Parts: sequence; C-alpha cells; structure tokens
Amino acid sequence: MAMSMSPYFVSEESGADSDDFQISGWRSASSSRRSSSSSRRSSLGNPSLTGLRSAPPSTVYAEESEDELSFKESQSQAEPWKPNAYIKIGELGRGTFGIVYKCLCVDNNRHFVVKEMEACNHTYRQLAENEVSLLKNIDHKRIIRYYESEMEQDAVTLYTEFMLGGSVLRAIKKYGPLAEKVILKYTRQLIEALAYIHEKGIVHNDIKCDNLLLDDEDNLKLGDFGSAVQK
Repeated sequence: MAMSMSPYFVSEESGADSDDFQISGWRSASSSRRSSSSSRRSSLGNPSLTGLRSAPPSTVYAEESEDELSFKESQSQAEPWKPNAYIKIGELGRGTFGIVYKCLCVDNNRHFVVKEMEACNHTYRQLAENEVSLLKNIDHKRIIRYYESEMEQDAVTLYTEFMLGGSVLRAIKKYGPLAEKVILKYTRQLIEALAYIHEKGIVHNDIKCDNLLLDDEDNLKLGDFGSAVQK
C-alpha cells in the first residue's frame, strides 16, 4: 500500500478506482419531450436505451480537459441554461424514483448533471416538482447550481451543475478518514449553505456525506433537494 502526503486526508490508497465512464450514446434534450411514455420508463433503468445513436469511435471515453478544469461558471442563477444535445457519460447514482447521470454537452464540451425522475403517479410527480421548485429559487455558492428542467407527462428532468470532486462519501471511501482541518472547512461551508436555506424556510431533510459535493477546488456544496420541504 502506497502512502500519500496529501494534506486533505489522513491516509490514501493508490490504485483507486478510475473516474472514466464509457459513453452510452447521445441524445437531443428537446427530443425527450417527444418520447413515448413506455420508452421513457424503460430508459430510466438502462442508460444505453436513451441514445439516439452510438457515440463516434473517437469519443469512446470522455475525460475532463484542461479547459474544463480551469473553467469558471459565468452564468448567473437567473439565466437558465439547457443543452441542445448531450452525451450520457455514466450513471452517478439512483434513488427510489430517479437516476442521476453525468453528461457532456456536445456544443461546448461542458459537463453537467441530468437527474431523470419518474412522475408516473401523483406522489412521484409532486416530489419531483417540489425539488425543481426549490432549486429554482436558490442562488448560493454553497448549494448546487440549478440550470433548467423539463416537465413531461410521466417524467421530470432536472439539469444541474456537475461537481468534479464527487461526494464527500466517495472521497472518504477512496482516500480514508478526512484530516481535522478539512472537516472544519467542510463543516463551515455546510453551515453557510444551511443558514441560507433556513432563512428561506427550507429544510433539507437529507444531510449525509453522499449529498455533500466537492468542486475542483475542494469546496463543498449541498446537493439533492429531493427530500427538502419549505415551511
């Protein structure tokens, strides 16, 4: 086992899992509004079914470029952004009624996140619309950035910021226990996020390491407002 001198973690193991994801296909964002109910429900369980065609051989794997690593978000929260067409690079996670994908916009090579949520009954739809409604009205540096959303008869699609550093849970699993100064930093940044949403009467209801996300500068943002409520 090789030991790292990283100041951010107590210990670090070499040979950790790769961050590369195989591209499953590309699709037009606008085409999702014309998809049938049955095909949309099946695609939630299988990313490969959502591609309109296979990705070009030259792009079998997508990696973060130097341009993206140095890219600073220029759009304000008040300016919605939605890709015209994008590639699903890989699945980031799934919950009771939705799947989250890391995606790449084919127009500008910008990474972002797509959360596809089932809305096949009143309860699921209400939960999905609640998350969209809350994120639309949140604008804070410690909270995941909302871009845009799409409402369909049996599904809701949410477009949000991609966090290059992954979750705090993933970092702990990959590198081991956090150093004390990092815990203090993340705690301070989380408190900033919670103070902001509490001022708005919003309760997150699902604070856990898997929902604490890190950017490329190791700053924390609070994500996943699927369980959140507003008083």
